[in-house]
Formats: sequence, C-alpha cells, structure tokens
Amino acid sequence: MASQAISPARKIKRINFSIRNDGQQVLHLIMENRLIQIAPHELVNLALPLGSGVTSAATEGAHQAGKMMTMISDSLSGTTIAVD
Repeated sequence: MASQAISPARKIKRINFSIRNDGQQVLHLIMENRLIQIAPHELVNLALPLGSGVTSAATEGAHQAGKMMTMISDSLSGTTIAVD
C-alpha cells in the first residue's frame, strides 16, 4: 500500500487595516459572516483574511444592503478606509 503525504494546514494570510466611520449614523458591516457595528467617528482595527470582503449589512446613506464595499488585498495593509 502506497503511503500518501498529508499536506500541512495552509496558513491563512491576514491583512491588518482600519475602518473609520466618518458618517453621522452607526455603520453596519458584515465581515467573516459576523455583523459589526461601527459608531459615528469610531475607528476599528481589523485583521481579515486575504481575499475576504467587507459588505454593507444595511441600507445607510449611499451604501446599499448587500453591496461589497471592499475586497481584502495586500494593498490595504496598514491603511485606513474612511466610510461616510
């Protein structure tokens, strides 16, 4: 019987960045299947998996529920996304 190599679990690369709510109302976002609420003028530091997304959870201002706001890429590393 031939032995099969078991591949080690792949490490998921996470990207560190921030989201700041520059609006006047609470911002509701979905990240990693979790609902996140960001108060007005609040800054939230995040570390999300490369290739995942940030989606608007509710229609608020110019943002429509279910719309992808950003895809997590290497270019976001160390940045702050301002949402109003």
